[in-house]
Amino acid sequence: MKRIPSISEIRKLVISELQQIHGFEQVKQFKGEIGWIVERDGWFSLRWIYLQEYDLGFPRFRNDTAHMLPKSFWKFPYPKTPRFEITVHHSQIDKKFIHSMSDFVSYLFEGRPEIYTWDIFDDVSCYPNYGWSKLARDLYNDQKRKK
Repeated sequence: MKRIPSISEIRKLVISELQQIHGFEQVKQFKGEIGWIVERDGWFSLRWIYLQEYDLGFPRFRNDTAHMLPKSFWKFPYPKTPRFEITVHHSQIDKKFIHSMSDFVSYLFEGRPEIYTWDIFDDVSCYPNYGWSKLARDLYNDQKRKK
C-alpha cells in the first residue's frame, strides 16, 4: 500500500510547483495559507489558497478563511473574489493538478463569467464554489462504507 503524504508534504509540493510557475519570490507560505503574485501585461494581482486536511489523504483547497499573508508580502487590500472549497485525493496532486489549480484560482479571481471546466470534477451544480473531485468523492464514500 502506498504511503499517504502528510499535509506538510503536500503543501511543500504545491509551493514548489507554484514557484516554478510564478517565480520563487512570488510565492510564499504563511501558516496554512499559500499566496502568490501573478504578473501579466503590466498588472499584478494576489492569489491565495488555504490548504488543510479534510481527512487523511483528502486535502482541501479553499480561500474562505481569514487572511494571514503579512504586509511585507502583499501591502494592498485583498482582491474581492468568489469563495471556494475543493477537496481532492492526495494521489491527484501532481504538476498538472497544480498548474490547473493555479489557472482555476486565477480564473475565479479574474471574475470570468463562463464555467471553468476541470476534468477531475463532474458535478458543476456546486462546483466551483464547493466540490469534490470524482475520485476523492468515490474513495471517501467507499472508506466511510467500510467503517
